[in-house]
Amino acid sequence: MFNFFKRNKKEIDWDLIKSQDPNTVYPKNSISLLMGQTENSNPTTGWVDLGYKPYEYKKQCPININLTIDILSDEDQTIDMGFIEDLLTDSLREKCVAHPISRVSTDSGLVMDYYVDNLENAKNILSDISDSKKNKLKIDYNTNLDPKWKTYRNIARAVR
Repeated sequence: MFNFFKRNKKEIDWDLIKSQDPNTVYPKNSISLLMGQTENSNPTTGWVDLGYKPYEYKKQCPININLTIDILSDEDQTIDMGFIEDLLTDSLREKCVAHPISRVSTDSGLVMDYYVDNLENAKNILSDISDSKKNKLKIDYNTNLDPKWKTYRNIARAVR
């Protein structure tokens, strides 16, 4: 009698899904650009990937990681935001499913948000990148168990 009120929850084999086509695990991007000012009133840019709004595997990647990345060398202007973003995303994706959902430049580097399926692997990767002398990056992060992707919803609302 009360089954009428229960949602139909289908079992998901996440390992099988991850081993299939990457387009299943990673939705098509839908980037919205942002412009604003930093705390020091410098111009800043950023983006939010709205392609994750209809993403059906949010519960399989429940960990939100908010990264603050500082570029340590003022002398080396060859490090750009795209390089840092690619380094982080590619490195994380070697060991876990990692969804970059937003990026904003700051006075000293950038802030990024990710959702991942494996926190320990993500922590190890971020530590390795931060400890590497060649990258000239200092990475601080906070993690949040967020299976409903509330952080993403709040960020996405900012671009409406």
